[in-house]
Amino acid sequence: DSMYTYQNFVSTGSLIDLLHKNSDNFYPEFVQMFLYTTDLPEIEVDSVAYNTYQIHIRNINFNLPMEIKSDTSVTVMELGPDIIAMNSTVFPVVDPKNWYYKKTFIRKSAKIFNSE
Repeated sequence: DSMYTYQNFVSTGSLIDLLHKNSDNFYPEFVQMFLYTTDLPEIEVDSVAYNTYQIHIRNINFNLPMEIKSDTSVTVMELGPDIIAMNSTVFPVVDPKNWYYKKTFIRKSAKIFNSE
C-alpha cells in the first residue's frame, strides 16, 4: 500500500486522509491542534449559582462533542467557545471516560450561602 513507508511508518498527511475517509464526524481543527501544537482543549466549568453551571472550552474556536456527566445522566454536548448552561445537583464532569487529552479548570463564581 502506498500509504506505508519506512517499515510501516505513516506520514501525517496519510493519517489525516485515513481519519477523514473513515470518520463519520471528522473534526479537522481538532486534528490540526492535536498534531501540530502542544495545546490541549481547556475545559472551564464554572459554578455560577446553586446547582447551576456554565461550561465551555476557552481556547478553541470550534465545537467538539463531549460527554458531560451530571446528577441525572451522561449527555453528549457540543462544547466550544460559547458558554452552555446546565443544572445539576452534583458538579458536572466533562469527558468522564477521558476520551480527550485536556485540561480542566473549575471556577466557583457564585457565592453560595448555607441558610442553616
